[in-house]
Amino acid sequence: MAEDVYLPLFLKYRPQRLSELVGQPAVTRVLRGIATSKRLVQTFLIQGPYGCGKTTVARLIALRVNCVSPDKTGEACMVCPSCKAMLSRQGHPDVMELNGAKERGIDDMREMAEIARFSPRFKRRIFILDEAHMLTKEASQSLLKVLEEPPSRTLFMLVTSMPERIVGPIRSRAQDIPIRKVEARDLAKRLFQICKAEGIPMPKQALKMIAKASEGRPRNAISLLEKVVISLGGNDFSAEDAAEHIPKIIEEVTVESFDVLAERYLTACTKGDPSAFEIPHRADRIDYFLFMVLDRLQAVYTAVKTKTGTKFTTRFPIRDTAVLSMMAGIVADTVPYSTFSMSKEVTASAIIKATFKLINICED
Repeated sequence: MAEDVYLPLFLKYRPQRLSELVGQPAVTRVLRGIATSKRLVQTFLIQGPYGCGKTTVARLIALRVNCVSPDKTGEACMVCPSCKAMLSRQGHPDVMELNGAKERGIDDMREMAEIARFSPRFKRRIFILDEAHMLTKEASQSLLKVLEEPPSRTLFMLVTSMPERIVGPIRSRAQDIPIRKVEARDLAKRLFQICKAEGIPMPKQALKMIAKASEGRPRNAISLLEKVVISLGGNDFSAEDAAEHIPKIIEEVTVESFDVLAERYLTACTKGDPSAFEIPHRADRIDYFLFMVLDRLQAVYTAVKTKTGTKFTTRFPIRDTAVLSMMAGIVADTVPYSTFSMSKEVTASAIIKATFKLINICED
């Protein structure tokens, strides 16, 4: 008999209904309006900070749009063939999810456009493009052509934490759905509901601490709750134990925000502090960390000229030279972010060495 596969809490309690969205009343109202309207735009731009539910919102829209028997409030029925397919691990035949960090080239967009021509099994053929800001320039142009004259019965949802990186003509054709960070009190209420369902004896004050430490991100809050429970030895602990040990546990397991890490990293690099070598390893998403670092370099050193890799070959290995050239190009706004984040040449060591050198270049 096969063993049950453990499902992390943030996946187990991912919202499956509009009413389950935490701390997003404005978004919920917009989604209900979309769900009950007879007229539906064909492109949505779902934007907001990481960990706040952008992809979840996209899936909720897909769930509701293809539902065969939705109720009057805009909720999906959850029992029709379309809903069951959407909620299953096998996936929905009409819903295609792409990761812009990997499927980011012109060929990927052409393949998507080809698939969009086929009639859906249910109401609409839906495409969810995550990390949409990481498409190449050519891929963005190909996507734009599709959005200018989208095939009938299609729906495109672009999900991004960096909408400013998406070209203007694409943004202008999409209905914007902004996702915000969630208030700590709303997160604490959601954590309380999860603890009650899981039989976790967590005091409310501890839940407030966890909610505050998650910086408004539901996914972080639930993941942090799970880490705390594991650190306390599972569900078998007293409220007194939790109150005593949770502050230290939170300090140990909390991942600092990308902007804080980026500021600390660049300060250390500027001073030549060796601690800079440790900071990138504390980021749970290296691509977002790099975006923050490069944004700050662009803001401070706007007059930087692009440097060629050959100039630095005597001081850096080829791998580091490639990264250095790319970073200089990004700061000078001549190389797209996505080229850097997806480069096979990127290593933590290369990033660090390149930043040290790039700061000196910028100051010249």
